[in-house]
Amino acid sequence: MNLWQTGALGEKIAVKYLTGKGYRVLHTNYRNSIGEIDIIAMDGSALVFVEVRSKTGTGFGLPLESITRTKSSKLIRVAEGYLIEHPDAPEDWRIDAIGILFGPEFSNPVITHIPYAIERQDDF
Repeated sequence: MNLWQTGALGEKIAVKYLTGKGYRVLHTNYRNSIGEIDIIAMDGSALVFVEVRSKTGTGFGLPLESITRTKSSKLIRVAEGYLIEHPDAPEDWRIDAIGILFGPEFSNPVITHIPYAIERQDDF
């Protein structure tokens, strides 16, 4: 499995995981002029932006360890851009992260979901 295939499969698994938890997926691979967010969903009345990271092993760390400060800042800006483009969106929103770990040592992918993984600027 190449890097693109790993990412695409991870995102499909994340969508299935979220819908199984009762989330309602609104968009996948949402893009604006700032960047891209993998999944946008509703969790009850909260709007949730989800970054998905997938890896085929732990040689270079766990999937969620690859979310840098720069990436976090960009995700916040993309989410804020979405909110500007969708003025009817809920005021209650957050950014979650989902890590998907594939590997021969696992019979199934290992899924790690961290709600509120990325703190918004106004939360400081």
